[in-house]
Amino acid sequence: MSREPTFEEFINQKIEEEPHLVEQNRALLDMYKKGFIQVTYNSDIDDFDIRASAMGKTWFYSSIARSFVAAEA
Repeated sequence: MSREPTFEEFINQKIEEEPHLVEQNRALLDMYKKGFIQVTYNSDIDDFDIRASAMGKTWFYSSIARSFVAAEA
């Protein structure tokens, strides 16, 4: 049985892989640590789901590892 990755591990890997996006990735990780976004690991798709809420609106992002674009955050 493999261990599910944490969102922090995922972002840190992205920082290593894409140093030109380090600032955006760190900002996303900071928002996660401060509770501004909720992240869950979806074992059915082996990927992360993000829920973000602001000013009465909620956004959902699914399969972020496959289509991850930090600048969108």
